Amino acid sequence: MYLDVYLNDAKLLRNVIEALTAIVDEAKFHASDFGWEVLAMDPSRSAMVDFAMPRDAFDEFKNEGDMSFGINLRELMDILKLAGGDDSLRMKIEPDSGRLSIELQGSSSRREFKMSLLDLGGEGGRRLKIPFDFKMEISTHLYSDMVRTAEAGGEQVVIVADSDKITITSSTPSREIKFEIPKDSPDVMEFKFEGGSNEVKASYSLKYLRDFQKATKLSDVVSFEFSTDKPMKLTFPIPGGGHIAYAVAPRLEY
Repeated sequence: MYLDVYLNDAKLLRNVIEALTAIVDEAKFHASDFGWEVLAMDPSRSAMVDFAMPRDAFDEFKNEGDMSFGINLRELMDILKLAGGDDSLRMKIEPDSGRLSIELQGSSSRREFKMSLLDLGGEGGRRLKIPFDFKMEISTHLYSDMVRTAEAGGEQVVIVADSDKITITSSTPSREIKFEIPKDSPDVMEFKFEGGSNEVKASYSLKYLRDFQKATKLSDVVSFEFSTDKPMKLTFPIPGGGHIAYAVAPRLEY
């Protein structure tokens, strides 16, 4: 296998890898004429991540046909954290090397690292393809504010969307937290129901919504889609036409 990719801004991939670690510590990357893709589920199989980065999002992209390779994301993140503000990034996989070569180039230094590739097997998961009854797009600033507020309650959130607003509640035995987002908020870009529904309600683990904030470094907006007592999908568009999308299973107790 052969791969050679280059990014002028190393921070872009650093933020991508950090967003992937919200779900998994290891991931299988698929490289093709499209670019890079990852589909992976967390160990509990309660959440998944769908990452796509087209070749045009890279400053240089060379590969030989379709290929897959496994990476320890935590180890890669340790390397990418060393990237300075002006560092570029080059990543290579030479034929039959079994290793990923990483080069960070700054104005005053050049650093090179090598990592062993992993044989992870399996397909990693399938994209979530179900109809949703409600979709909303908001700023990532508002999303983070929503999560921070809910954290003052319990570890479970109940989300209700009606014709005027979306309401997020969390509670403990001693208190209840409520956070409302009206559909005409300046931080709401889209607010719509599908299929004739005018109210949806579901409950989710706050842990996942908190971890998904790692993707807010990549995007100014996030869309989330859900139906009553069904999985929720959150999509963060990233530069160059790609995305980081998460799906999380509902909690059926309220």
